[in-house]
Amino acid sequence: MTTPRRARALAVATLVALASLLVWNVAQYPWRKGYDATAAAHYAETLGASHRLPTADDTDIWHNPPLWFALAGAVYRGAEIVGLPDPGIPVQLLSALFVLGIVVLTAVLARELFPERRALPLVALGCAV
Repeated sequence: MTTPRRARALAVATLVALASLLVWNVAQYPWRKGYDATAAAHYAETLGASHRLPTADDTDIWHNPPLWFALAGAVYRGAEIVGLPDPGIPVQLLSALFVLGIVVLTAVLARELFPERRALPLVALGCAV
C-alpha cells in the first residue's frame, strides 16, 4: 500500500518524466514531419484566414473539432509576428501542455470518482501516460 506522500512523489516523478519527454520531442522532432502536418496547417490557416470551417475539399481532417486548430493557428501567427525562426515550436509546446493537462485531469477524475481507492489516481495517471 502506498502512502499519500509516496503516491504524490510518484505522481510528480511521472509528470516530470512525461514533461521531459514532451520537451525532448519538441526539440528533436520537427512538426513538419508529422504525417498530417500539411492537413493540420491548412485547417488552421482556413480557420484563421478565411474565418470558416474547412470542407472535405479543403483538407482530409475537415471533420475534426475546430478549437485546437483555432488555438494552434493563433499561436502560430503570433510566433510569426514576433519573428521566431520556427513558429511551429510554440504550437508543439502548447500541445505538450495540453497532454500534461489531460494526464492530470485523468488522475483528478479518478480521485474524485473513487475517493476510497487511494492508489487509483496514480494508476490512472500511469495509464494516461
